[in-house]
Amino acid sequence: MENIKTCIMTRKIDALGRVVIPIDIRNKLEIKENDLLNIELKENSIFLNK
Repeated sequence: MENIKTCIMTRKIDALGRVVIPIDIRNKLEIKENDLLNIELKENSIFLNK
């Protein structure tokens, strides 16, 4: 996996609360369809971890 220092993108949340993770980020992190992601809330930030 490539070393990713910083990547900032803006996406809208849809009516069901979903947000799309861009394909470039999914490819670099090797996130595939049906993979599970942990969603963590820390202070005022949301973290997604594979």
